Amino acid sequence: AVLYENTENSEGLTPLEGVQASVLSIASKMIAGACEVLETYLETSSVILGSCQEANDDAEFWLGWRG
Repeated sequence: AVLYENTENSEGLTPLEGVQASVLSIASKMIAGACEVLETYLETSSVILGSCQEANDDAEFWLGWRG
């Protein structure tokens, strides 16, 4: 990703403001992506745990936990 371009900015931002806006945009996208990953993880975990409870199976066995 290009964080800084040495050109006239049509929005009237200073170079520092342009860099700040770019960093904020990238950070927002990263946080949104992390939220999507967490959401998928939680949904998958719920399905696994739900199927184990329905079948009276051991959730630790299905998740591969070894104590």
